Amino acid sequence: MRPGVRWTNLSLRRIREDLIGYGFRIGVKSVTKLLHRFHFGRRQAQKKLSPKRHPQRDQQFRKIERLRAEYQDSPNPIISVDSKKKELVGNLHRKGHLYTDKTIHTLDHDFPTLAEGVAYPHGIYDPKRNVGHINLGTSHDRRFSRPLELA
Repeated sequence: MRPGVRWTNLSLRRIREDLIGYGFRIGVKSVTKLLHRFHFGRRQAQKKLSPKRHPQRDQQFRKIERLRAEYQDSPNPIISVDSKKKELVGNLHRKGHLYTDKTIHTLDHDFPTLAEGVAYPHGIYDPKRNVGHINLGTSHDRRFSRPLELA
């Protein structure tokens, strides 16, 4: 770990090795105590900062609205396309609650290698006709296709 560093993803052992490289004699427990003394802890990044507004942001949205109004009166459809992040498919834990009459048991870890595949949700919507379509693309990438063995 270099002097002046405000964060690190190094393991305690790796920090110890680096300090030994600087000539210190130190153990992992002492590294833990030093990190604690200087208020270093395992933390998760928090989304709190916003980038500066782009100077042409409003102009971009006005142009989109103008084009939308033009196409609204034309015979052509207006199509909105959206794609979401890929989701692992299988007996994996999901956030949220369900109404069910039985207990649901899932695997205790959600490793990609335990998934049966991956779903790629894509949506297409025509606001003029109020018609939409959702497609769930799938993948059987070898990384996700090993057989499951439940204990």
